[in-house]
Amino acid sequence: IHKEKAYKCDICEKAFSNGSDRNTHVSHVHLKVPWPKRNRGTSGKAARPEKEAYDE
Repeated sequence: IHKEKAYKCDICEKAFSNGSDRNTHVSHVHLKVPWPKRNRGTSGKAARPEKEAYDE
């Protein structure tokens, strides 16, 4: 089932199924707002506690 794409970009007329996706498109494609940078050096998970912390 396909959703109706009721939200069109006023600049290029590309259509989207929700307004948020259209706004993101306009910001990044037409206004050239850079995407946020991701830190690729970490997985985003907290470090595991050392095994010694559990040994008593």
